Amino acid sequence: MSELKISIVHPHKVVSRLVEEKDIDRVYEDSKEIYKIFGRRVGLYNTFLAIAHPQITKKEPLRFFVINPSLKITEDFPEAVIINPEIIRHTNNTVDSEEGCLSFPTIPPTIVQRWNKCEVRFKVLTPDRKISDWFTMNLSGMMAKVFQHEADHLDSKYIYLIK
Repeated sequence: MSELKISIVHPHKVVSRLVEEKDIDRVYEDSKEIYKIFGRRVGLYNTFLAIAHPQITKKEPLRFFVINPSLKITEDFPEAVIINPEIIRHTNNTVDSEEGCLSFPTIPPTIVQRWNKCEVRFKVLTPDRKISDWFTMNLSGMMAKVFQHEADHLDSKYIYLIK
């Protein structure tokens, strides 16, 4: 395995700022490093569904997260760096979601409430190192839960600290 240039940081209260065009090189380099974490065991966990930028830096975290390549949102996004995500709408119904968190690698999964379905809006990092136009998608099940979990990180919320 290649050496990591980054490390997991402790939970913090710094809310992520929106990604701008001037940030593209940082998003590209940091997302490359985040992809390396997916193949590693950290504490109790040997896999992660997604990792948010604030989980690797407290210094001006950016509003993006990286989805594990094994978890496709759709065929259009086999690998995805999700930029400036927003939850536009959601159902009123919540479901139990058993979740663990890379920010707390020694704590077993816990049950949190998540909306069953949500409509999201986001941009992606394109292969040619640009920021795409906006995409809007309706998510349900696992992808809805992952999106909500990572969006919480971007807003400095953590599953073990919001109960």
